[in-house]
Amino acid sequence: MAQTMATVYSCEPLGADEEDEDDFGVTGFRVIFSYSVGGEYFSGEFFSPRRMVKNQTFTLTYDSDHPERNEYALAEDEDMRLILKVTIGVIATAVLIAGMVYFFLK
Repeated sequence: MAQTMATVYSCEPLGADEEDEDDFGVTGFRVIFSYSVGGEYFSGEFFSPRRMVKNQTFTLTYDSDHPERNEYALAEDEDMRLILKVTIGVIATAVLIAGMVYFFLK
């Protein structure tokens, strides 16, 4: 893994009162950013609990063999796997409970 500086392109509020100036009711921010590695430009996005300012810079970790893969893209893949596992668990539990109710009320 390697590091580079990324630049915030935009920061969009998310939540009930997205147009509110003081961020009241905002649940987070969608941050869109760009970075360059070896003369190539890449972009990505992540969700932040804090507002970031356009053109603000931050340190970004990326895969040196595949610079388009950054720490936020990798985290998103992990999040999707977790969501899938939880969904399968919920469905399996619901089927088990339905089977038990059917068995015992029969």
